[in-house]
Amino acid sequence: MSNPVKQEVVRAKTDAQASDDEELARRFRGGESAAFDGLLHAYQSRIFNLAYRILNSFEDAEETTQEIFVKVHSSIDRFEGRCKFGTWLYAVAVNMCRNRLRQIRRRSSVEVRSLDVPGDGKPMEASTSDAESAPAQMERAEMLKLVERCISELPVEFSSVVVLRDVQGMSYEEVAVALGCSLGTVKSRLARARHAVREKLRPHLR
Repeated sequence: MSNPVKQEVVRAKTDAQASDDEELARRFRGGESAAFDGLLHAYQSRIFNLAYRILNSFEDAEETTQEIFVKVHSSIDRFEGRCKFGTWLYAVAVNMCRNRLRQIRRRSSVEVRSLDVPGDGKPMEASTSDAESAPAQMERAEMLKLVERCISELPVEFSSVVVLRDVQGMSYEEVAVALGCSLGTVKSRLARARHAVREKLRPHLR
């Protein structure tokens, strides 16, 4: 059973962080260059995770993440505050990841790598306990890798919806704004993406 008190604490922390991010964005847009460091610290790992799941390559995700923040730094004037800064940032990130993916596919060298990315850029972490056996931990890790692989193999319009909604935890409305599509389109793509992942996983489930 969920703990309502804990949920309220988490929600309060999330709201406070979002408020801090909006303040940093306002200050940076106003010419305070130091505020950009705060935004970089707040979003770098999340943007890397998004890029990694779409591109399925550590090097491409790392390079694209750098390019995304260079783009944000040079085009902050385009952020008009009509949506949350994070939503605008994800829109920029998804668009640049799409462009990079097109380049990767054109050169026909999509690189399939282990999904265990070291450091803060780890796409997902399987929760384990000391009481869990080593074989069980290995099985959990393998399933996690398989899920990651299935997501990365989806067309980008579907993988981006799954990542933003199910991994990044954005609301349907925020995903719609970030991807520039309707709420109905978000829900439809998410349903189709989840179904596709389940179908890919089906042969591997006992």
